[in-house]
Amino acid sequence: MMAYRWIFVVVVWLAAAPPALAADTYADAVQDFQALSQDATRANRRDLWIALSERFRRLGESAPSADERVKALWYAARAWEEIARRSHLAMDARRAADAYGQVVSRAPTHRLADDAALNQALLLAKVGDVGAARSVLEHLIVQFPQGDMVPQARRELARLGGTAPKTSPPTFSSKAASSSSSKGGPSAKSSPRSVTKKQKKQAGSLVEQLGLTVRTVVIDAGHGGKDPGAMAHGLREKDINLRMARILGPLLEDHGFRVVYTRTKDAYLSLDKRTRLANAAKGDLFLSIHCNAHTDTSVQGFELYYLDLATDKQAIRVAARENGVSEKKISDMQLILSDLLLHSKIDESKTLARVVQKQVMSLAGRKFGLQDHGARGAFFYVLTGVRMPAVLVELGYITHAEEARRLASDAYLRTMAQSLAQGVVAYTKQLERFAQGKTGGGS
Repeated sequence: MMAYRWIFVVVVWLAAAPPALAADTYADAVQDFQALSQDATRANRRDLWIALSERFRRLGESAPSADERVKALWYAARAWEEIARRSHLAMDARRAADAYGQVVSRAPTHRLADDAALNQALLLAKVGDVGAARSVLEHLIVQFPQGDMVPQARRELARLGGTAPKTSPPTFSSKAASSSSSKGGPSAKSSPRSVTKKQKKQAGSLVEQLGLTVRTVVIDAGHGGKDPGAMAHGLREKDINLRMARILGPLLEDHGFRVVYTRTKDAYLSLDKRTRLANAAKGDLFLSIHCNAHTDTSVQGFELYYLDLATDKQAIRVAARENGVSEKKISDMQLILSDLLLHSKIDESKTLARVVQKQVMSLAGRKFGLQDHGARGAFFYVLTGVRMPAVLVELGYITHAEEARRLASDAYLRTMAQSLAQGVVAYTKQLERFAQGKTGGGS
């Protein structure tokens, strides 16, 4: 009887016990950070900011993905910077600077490392530690020669009486030291005051659609198997596309992205299946890799496409070739495209295309003298069904003798992959900055 009584007591205690607290997440913490920032009364409470910084510090150890762990450390530093901004105490600014330094030391190849280094230097200069600030800025310029924080770092170094060190162009290995530290992005000349209401509204739409960041990138190597794609000068498009995917994927992984491939071998996939695979993987971005071709063998250059009504005859021609239909069919299909566009991420895809195009032409374009055909809208079947921002990349013209030689070269493909990876990083950082309602500093 006594045993039954104890069992009854235990059951009652369990029933009355409070439920276990749900595990804290990075997304929840960021949401609380933004809520505190926007609450004029609570934002002046030092204890709330300290608690939030400690919360992010714990997430920096326990968050499920490496990318979230780094960004959690970034927010831990941001919280101390908010404290310093309100307290005007040198010790708080130093604490924030130290926290940013931890981001750099813990993740020197992450896309936020150069942002953290710049913020660290600015805080050190603010408290009068000019020598340390110069040292951080000099290291930033050398370590991230193509980083989007470098222009501002050079200006700050000059303001502090320093001389910017000479830098060499970045190398193009497949590993992180050069690939993830050489990044591009929105101009550092922008300031929060320069953001218009329209830009904020557009940015808010992007963040709403994508969440706070880009985690998964789907790489689609075009053609494959029984579909060789364009062929010229002894090359097959399907082979180049797959080689490019295998080079680009590890570079994106080095930047902290999860990469999913629609194909990893010489296999045929229908356009519909590629779309289904991307959606099933819950991708945040979709990059379809191709090579171009033209009956006029003098035509050359790089171009990017996003899903939209074709804007010119060239876009219609390329879409027809990649879709395997006639140009007239493409024109006819555009009559029914208007309804489809209402349900697609056109604005996001257009932004992605333009950011990536800029990065490619500033690096690979400059190195190889590529002709820039720009980012264009066109009707591509492979882009119609994906529920994420998507672009189709034309690496070059396989029918042009010189570009065919480049496309056969791993050196060219590595440079192009580096450029594309930097474009994805720049786009991601732009989204994350806008998530904080500002144009500089990352998230």
